[in-house]
Amino acid sequence: MRRALVALVGGLVLAVGGPVGWLLLTDRDPEPYGADAVAELTAEAPGSGLVPQTVRTNSAKLADVAPPLDPPVEVRFGGLVAPVDRVGVDADRQVVVPDDVRRAGWFEPGPAPGAAAGSAVLVGHVDDRTQGLGTFAGLRDLVAGDLIEVRTAAGDALAYDVVSLEQFPKAEAPMTRLFAPDGPHRLVLISCGGDFVGGSYTDNVVVTAVPRT
Repeated sequence: MRRALVALVGGLVLAVGGPVGWLLLTDRDPEPYGADAVAELTAEAPGSGLVPQTVRTNSAKLADVAPPLDPPVEVRFGGLVAPVDRVGVDADRQVVVPDDVRRAGWFEPGPAPGAAAGSAVLVGHVDDRTQGLGTFAGLRDLVAGDLIEVRTAAGDALAYDVVSLEQFPKAEAPMTRLFAPDGPHRLVLISCGGDFVGGSYTDNVVVTAVPRT
């Protein structure tokens, strides 16, 4: 996701909740952006240009999610490290993403990493015209079996194995599934990808991981 919290543009209204289905094991995107391609695209983009995800929360189900006693503070994958901030939705029901492209946001209304059930969702920007590549640009390099580690405030390290990397046009992203507050526990990392058109990326890149056993 590109950084754009000063001027929110558009967005996709998506429902949270519903049953969780296991994601199929998929290969990485066949045409992932490298640093040069990202730089070329963003060099032509005035301002930040993100169309952030918008979520219409299922308040009844999310209200049943117990507050975490040990929230996440850091996520590690592919040799990259991102501090994790607590985030929610703004007045327009859009998921807030940290301004700093080196940081991730944990969707606090939903389950936390290490929960007994549901999707723990982390979001982050892929890049920014002035800050450069974000930590979540590294999502596109993950493959099945890679380790994602989440560190908690109490110092615990929660290990997850990547089971899928998917890319969806934003209008087709199955956010009900990705933000599910119930069902088998998984870790979901979301950023942007695809083409950079009209000041925003066309797609969502989604990595799903399950607790390492």
